[in-house]
Amino acid sequence: MKRLYCAIPSLAAALFAVSAGACAQELPVRRVVLYKNGVGYVERVGEVSASGPVSLTFGADEMTDVLKSLSVSATNGSVERVRFSTDESLEEKLKSFPFRINPGENMASLLDALRGERIEAARGAENVRGAILSAQTVPATNQTPAREYVTLLEDGGAMNSYEIASLGRLRFANAKLQQQVTDYLRIVAEARNQNRRSVSIDVLRNGNTQLSARYMTPMPVWKSSYRMIFGKEGKPTLEGWAVVDNTSGEDWNGINLSLISGKPVSFLTNIYPPVNVARPFVPLPGIGSTAPVTYESEMRVQAAIAPAPAAAPAPAMEKAMASALASGRFERRDMAADSAQRLEARPSGLASVAAGIEAGALFAYHFPGHVNVRKGESVMLPFLQKPVSAQRLLIFTERQPVTNHPMLAFEMTNDSGLTLDGGPVTVFDGGEYAGEALFETTKEGEKRLMSYGLDLGTSLRTEPSSGTRTVQEISMQRGVLSVKSKQRTTIKYTLSNADARAKTLVIERLARPNYETVTPTVSEKTSTANRFRVQLPASGAASLEIVEEFPFHESHQVTNLNEDQLGVYVRNQALPAAARQALERIIAKKRQIAENERQMSSVQARVNSLNSQMERVRRNMGSLNNIAGQQAQVQKLAAELGVLQTDAAGREAEMERLRENGLTLQQELDGLIENTQF
Repeated sequence: MKRLYCAIPSLAAALFAVSAGACAQELPVRRVVLYKNGVGYVERVGEVSASGPVSLTFGADEMTDVLKSLSVSATNGSVERVRFSTDESLEEKLKSFPFRINPGENMASLLDALRGERIEAARGAENVRGAILSAQTVPATNQTPAREYVTLLEDGGAMNSYEIASLGRLRFANAKLQQQVTDYLRIVAEARNQNRRSVSIDVLRNGNTQLSARYMTPMPVWKSSYRMIFGKEGKPTLEGWAVVDNTSGEDWNGINLSLISGKPVSFLTNIYPPVNVARPFVPLPGIGSTAPVTYESEMRVQAAIAPAPAAAPAPAMEKAMASALASGRFERRDMAADSAQRLEARPSGLASVAAGIEAGALFAYHFPGHVNVRKGESVMLPFLQKPVSAQRLLIFTERQPVTNHPMLAFEMTNDSGLTLDGGPVTVFDGGEYAGEALFETTKEGEKRLMSYGLDLGTSLRTEPSSGTRTVQEISMQRGVLSVKSKQRTTIKYTLSNADARAKTLVIERLARPNYETVTPTVSEKTSTANRFRVQLPASGAASLEIVEEFPFHESHQVTNLNEDQLGVYVRNQALPAAARQALERIIAKKRQIAENERQMSSVQARVNSLNSQMERVRRNMGSLNNIAGQQAQVQKLAAELGVLQTDAAGREAEMERLRENGLTLQQELDGLIENTQF
C-alpha cells in the first residue's frame, strides 16, 4: 500500500526540458480494517485540486486484491475510469514502439534513428524548426570533449547543423511521437522497480474535489493476547491487547482502525495478468488441392482450454459503524507507595479501550480516529479490560501428555459484553505469574475451560478399561438370526489430594462414536468429549467410575452357523426359553447330520480299503496263472477275492443308504430353519 500522487510530467518531457508545473498531492489513509484472513480494508480520502489523473502505487502482489475490490467516488466531480499498467514483461511492452532507446545510447543516437521527424527547439532567442536529416557524435580529442550534432532541413529549405547541447525546450512536432517517447520512458522507469505497479484514476472535476478510494490489500493478520488476573477477592480481571503490524510502507497518522474477529472468504484469482487462450488455425476455404483422406483408428478429443475464473466479489464491508461505546478508564496506582512491598501483577492503567461492535456475522473492535502507527512498526492496542466470571478448578483429559496429575485450570464465562477473539492468555494468581493458556474465539455468554499449569498436589491413576458383551434381544425369521447386544466398557479414575484445601476436578473423556454413558451423569458435553465433575476433599481421596455402552445389531444366516456358535446363544439364560429351545432343536438336527456325515466317511474309508485289497489279489492271480503248478494257490486267491467283493457290495449299499439319509436330514434341517420364528 503506497502513497497516492497527482499526475506528474513524464520522464521524456523532463529530458526534453518541457516545463509542466505538476505537483504531488497526498491522499492520506483515513481508515484501516484488519481481518484474520490475510487482507485489510483501506480507505483514503483527500482534496484533489490539480487537473489530470490521480495515481496510486501498489506492489505487484497487491494488484489482484485491489482490482477485485477497488471502488472510487468523488464529490463535485465524477470518476471516468481507472487505468493500470499491464502485467507483461518489459520486452512485450516495448515491442510495439517504432524505436528503441538502448542503455548507454545518447541523444544523437535517438534523433538519428528518427530521421524525417520534425523537431522544435529554442537556441537562445531563436526558434529552430525542421526535419531531422541526421545526427551524430563527434568523438573527443585531446583538446575537445565529445560533442553531439543534429542536422535539420529547416522550413526555408536550408540545411543547418546544431550542437544538441545548445538547443533548449527540444521536442517533436508530431504530438503522437512525443507521447510515444513519454510512454516509452515511463514504462522503462516502472520496470526498474519490478514490484511497483501504477493505477491511475481519471476524474472529471468541477473545481476542488474530495476523492475517496477504497480497496482490499494483503496485510498481516492482527493478533490478540490476554491477561487473566486473579485477585485475593472479587471477580478476576480479563485484559485484552491487539498486536497490529504496519507493513504498508507509509505512516498511519490519526486513522480510524477496526479489527475484525472472523475470517471472511478471500482468495487470489487470475484477474491482473493478461490471459491469452489458444485458438485453432483454420485455413481459408477453397484454397489448395485435394489431398488423400486418412482415418484414425479411434476418436481423439482435444482438451479445451478452461477460461480464467471470474473474480469473486470482495468481502462485504459495513458502510457505517456505530459510534464508539463509552471508553473505560482505570485509576493508576502510585507505585512509589509500594516501594517497600513486593511488586504484584495488577491490571494495566489504560487511558481507553476499543469499543466492541457487531459487524454482521463478524465482530469488530473499533478504535476511533486517533491511532498512529509508523511504517515498519507494530503496536499493542488495548481493546478490553473488564471483570469476568471465572472459577479455578482442575482438569484431566486423555489428550494431555502427563497422565498421573491433572492440570490447573479455570472456567470462564464470557460476560464481558464482547466477542473475545481467540489467543494466548497469561494467568496471574495472587500477584504472581501462574502459567499460560490458549482459547478459541468465544461469543458472549459462552463458557471456556483453560488449563495453564500442572497440579503436583493431586495424583491420579487410571485403571485399564474392562469390557463385557451382553445379548439384549434375539429373533429369527426365514432362516435369519438377528441379535441385538451391547458392549459395555468401564474405566475407573482414583484420585488423591495432598493439599489442605478442597478442589473441583473436571475429567474430560473423548466421546466415542455410538457409545452412550450409563453412569455417572455427564455434567457437560462438547462436540468431541464428555465432562464429569468430581469433588476432592481436603487431604483426601475420591474415585470416579465411568460406564459406557455400545449397541450392536448383527444378522446371521443360521445355515452358516455351527454348533458352537449357536451354543453361545442357547447358554444365555437372559434369552427367552422358547428361543433357546428352538435353537436346541436346530443344534440337534445339525448333530444328526454331522453323525451321518461321520458314518459316511467311515464307510467310504472301508470301501476304499476293500478296493485296494481286491486290486492286490487280482495282480497276484495274474502272476500265478503264468507259473506251472500254482493252480491250488490261484484257487485260494479266487476264494479270497470273492469274500472281498461281497463285503464291498454291502458297503456300497450302506453308503447309498447313508446318502439318502443325509439328504433327508438336510431337508428336515432346512424346513426347521425356514419355519422357526421367535
